[in-house]
Amino acid sequence: LRGATMGTIFNSTIEAETSLFGLLFSQFLCVIFFISGGMEFILNILYESYQYLPPGRTLLFDQQFLKYIQAEWRTLYQLCISFSLPAIICMVLADLALGLLNRSAQQLNVFFFSMPLKSILVLLTLLISFPYALHHYLVESDKFYIYLKDWFPSV
Repeated sequence: LRGATMGTIFNSTIEAETSLFGLLFSQFLCVIFFISGGMEFILNILYESYQYLPPGRTLLFDQQFLKYIQAEWRTLYQLCISFSLPAIICMVLADLALGLLNRSAQQLNVFFFSMPLKSILVLLTLLISFPYALHHYLVESDKFYIYLKDWFPSV
């Protein structure tokens, strides 16, 4: 969002200054991680790792591990696109509409209207599309847990 990073606050979790929306999204995703059972899953995997990979044994990077990395990269890419694409499309359409408005009414300062208008449109788009993106995140995280459980015993 334009102008959203002008005001920064200190984020104690990463020990750096961040924008308001950056802090909001990071805290929101931490809550989703804990609510969806992510911490319990990580602790279970850590406990089981000592059974499947005892200390002193090396981890083999075989074809199945590369497929796992490729699948996780694809999932990360899909999640990033699903979160950001609605807002990007909304901003591009607003730019096109404001460009046409600038052509028809040249005495109007469109740049003055564009920043608050696009910020409002993107916020509304994020509010509308956030439940769908969150559902997509939860579905993909369930797939991740299942895939990791299947891959981990094969190590």
